[in-house]
Amino acid sequence: MARIIRAKLAGPDAQLGDVAAADVAKLIIGLERALAHAAYVALGTSRGSQSGRHRAAIERSTRLRFVGVEPGSVIELLALPDLAASTDDELPLAVTDLGGAAFDELLRAISSTADDVDVELASAIAQLGDELAIGERNEYVSFAELDSVSELLQAGAVLDRTVRVRMHAIADRPQRSHDDTLVGTLVEADFERGTARLQPTIGIAVVVTFPDEMADDIHDALRQPAQLQGEVRFDPRTAIAREIRLRRVTRADQLVLGGQTFFVQPTVSKLASEQGVGVVAEPAELSDADLTPEERAAFLAPLIEA
Repeated sequence: MARIIRAKLAGPDAQLGDVAAADVAKLIIGLERALAHAAYVALGTSRGSQSGRHRAAIERSTRLRFVGVEPGSVIELLALPDLAASTDDELPLAVTDLGGAAFDELLRAISSTADDVDVELASAIAQLGDELAIGERNEYVSFAELDSVSELLQAGAVLDRTVRVRMHAIADRPQRSHDDTLVGTLVEADFERGTARLQPTIGIAVVVTFPDEMADDIHDALRQPAQLQGEVRFDPRTAIAREIRLRRVTRADQLVLGGQTFFVQPTVSKLASEQGVGVVAEPAELSDADLTPEERAAFLAPLIEA
């Protein structure tokens, strides 16, 4: 069963019969846009890191249906899509109710007093407030979820002038970036647009932008571990890399796991050659015939205890 959203626009001219038709349309379109951004937050990914197929699936999951109005100030009843679980070829994660998860994330962002709101989501909320002239022509717009008998299921959220200003402050703050090196696998390169995706060993994909002169390097590095150097932009909320403006790409000599760097282990023969030592072929060569039974027992005791 589809989840029903109640969106209420309040203000001196927000009564049915007086409200501008453009405001009614902007409310629906702006809410859909904000929900789409909230869906990426719910998935723990970014819009730029997804292919066109993934973006289309996310937009379908946040497309609203108009199901009615209530008297008083303009109160629109909108239905979220009722979709089955998405398959792996549509979304990076299987999500049974992405539209509902996006709406929950939107309520959290509007209601939160912290500055940990996703920058793109904050920008979408601020844009909705601008288009509806919240705090100027209209007082506020509120969002809540209804059950089948028009009763509130949970406390909603109110987008007023204060929230609008706060969302602008979050959206306008400078993005944190600095030169860094990222390791992962390059996938889905678009040579016409100069973009690609870097999939780390763990975590979400990073958007890669590269100049035309690096197209051959990108092509050679596709589908294999690569080490990318350039200007990396980090999410200010999570400190996770979101985008890299590429200056150099090489074959990776390291693996990254859980934020820690581990060098790929060479073969035993290569290690022995680099260190100028011989390779032990037989375990018996490691034995010491001169050890007494007491010394041997003392040596083995910690191993046996462990």
